[in-house]
Amino acid sequence: MNINIFSTPKRKFTKLEKRLVSDVLSNKQIDVISFQDSLKELGDMFIRKDKKEVFNEKTVSLAQKMQDYMRFDMSNTIVKMLMRFNAENPEMMEKLIRMRLNLSERRGHLLGVLDGNYQLGKLYNKIKRGSPEHLEALLNTKNILKTILANYNNAYETLNISNKFLSTYESCEFKLCSTRISLAYFFHKTDPKRALHELEEAEKTMAKYGPGKITDQIELLKNKIKAHATKT
Repeated sequence: MNINIFSTPKRKFTKLEKRLVSDVLSNKQIDVISFQDSLKELGDMFIRKDKKEVFNEKTVSLAQKMQDYMRFDMSNTIVKMLMRFNAENPEMMEKLIRMRLNLSERRGHLLGVLDGNYQLGKLYNKIKRGSPEHLEALLNTKNILKTILANYNNAYETLNISNKFLSTYESCEFKLCSTRISLAYFFHKTDPKRALHELEEAEKTMAKYGPGKITDQIELLKNKIKAHATKT
């Protein structure tokens, strides 16, 4: 998907979009790497002309169009590219993560739903710490991890788990414990009993693995909660 250097960025984008839609409608095999390169090149052009918001708007629209055509793979490819262009834009990142999350929910892709909630939890910890949205993302992450662990052998085969953080039962347990610690931080001032419960559950899980970074975090936060309780 080579781009004519004499066209304006908008015209180039329109040309790339028409070509992609044509290939999709005619069921042609799409050279994803070539498409990604062309889209990245366009993004750089829009940015050089101080038109990044225009690029974001047009590219989000294209990703949504791919969903309408049931080409979820291309929609996901486009959104991931946009995320790289907007890593320093929290509002846009939230929109893009939610797009991927909604797509995963629509497809019934549990690992995608898990990743979406996990990414939202990390983002909200920076920009909406303590908000209802932050809590929802953490609780969803915890509950999905519990579901995977409860049926891990079946999940490993049916979900094709390849993520390095989930590729073993132990790594899933570590991720669950880390999420419980995040929930404990969320509640440590407003609901210390609930915070301690999350820490105790994490502690039970980590007991078989011995001391380490996670157990240190648990102990540190437990002491912090207890110290705060003695002052009130």
